[in-house]
Amino acid sequence: ALLQKIHLHAARPAGFNEPTEEGVQGTDQIFEMVSQLEEDDLCIVLLSGGGSALLPAPVKEISLNDKRDVTQQLMQAGATINELNIVRKQLSRIKGGGLAKAARNTQLVALIISDVINDPLDIIASGPTVVDTSTPQEALDILKKFSTTRQFPQRVLKYLEQKTAMPVEEQQSFAHVTNHIIGNNKVALQAAKMKAEELGFQVIDLGSHNGGVASDVGVALAKQAMQIRDESQELTMPVCLLSGGEPVVHLTKTEKLRKGGRNQELVLAGLQYFWDDGMSRVVLLSGGTDGEDGPTNAAGAMADAFVINDAHANHMTPAGYLAINNSYPFFETLEALLKTGPTHTNVMDLRVVLVDTA
Repeated sequence: ALLQKIHLHAARPAGFNEPTEEGVQGTDQIFEMVSQLEEDDLCIVLLSGGGSALLPAPVKEISLNDKRDVTQQLMQAGATINELNIVRKQLSRIKGGGLAKAARNTQLVALIISDVINDPLDIIASGPTVVDTSTPQEALDILKKFSTTRQFPQRVLKYLEQKTAMPVEEQQSFAHVTNHIIGNNKVALQAAKMKAEELGFQVIDLGSHNGGVASDVGVALAKQAMQIRDESQELTMPVCLLSGGEPVVHLTKTEKLRKGGRNQELVLAGLQYFWDDGMSRVVLLSGGTDGEDGPTNAAGAMADAFVINDAHANHMTPAGYLAINNSYPFFETLEALLKTGPTHTNVMDLRVVLVDTA
């Protein structure tokens, strides 16, 4: 039968990037639908960042709460998206090629928007249409790496240990699957570069492959901006530094209330570097292209001389906020949060630094 309409299934509320029971129900419906496809049908899959949380299907040996607990703890410990999604794949029925296996009776075409550095097909949305080359032992090793500061559910550890002891399954052929990257951070950077040049800036493109720790990235950008401002007398045009990628935040242990995201922390670290300087002739902005930054309603934040002046006037010092990863209240007080609302896409983060060289 021809498709009559597209059904939109609400798997999670906005700003809640975790697996939900509604997401499990939606995933089960997808399994049911693809199981009914025949040889001459065409299955089109649209994937983007956030797919790992939107498509939860825990293996029967663990609960959704177990899966959510592992995910939360790994993110809080500063695990990379690659580490996080390797673990997710080993605990899921649909990730790591599970959707492609369920649709093996038909042709499947996946159109993918990448939110991962270097666009690895097996990591974006945890690779539901891609052969999984990771192993249960890799997942165990990742959990052990963070076990000194985290306590993971015993059911998860037991399942992975049992899976490691089992014979390795023969890889199935995915000849019926075609995966296409149709959007990524590089495309966003190219668009930003074109606009900056149109506005009269000399662009320095730092590329889309920037990971690292958010606070370190913020300091590095601030240092580069200061050097351009103070030491580049030969420049006759204002400069626009562009940087893409996705850093992580290492959460400090604290009993205090806190709120923030990687982009807000990045900007706060850059602002702190300029604290005594005053940040004249420099503007720093960092935001998530999906309009979300951590568990907040902001995409990120910006800083310039006016923001630093306001912070001084309000007797606010960035060091105390940075110490407990509490960037949101700092920028909220100074009205320097970047709020776009949901953008309905996700190609990681974009950093923009403007430097007046005059």
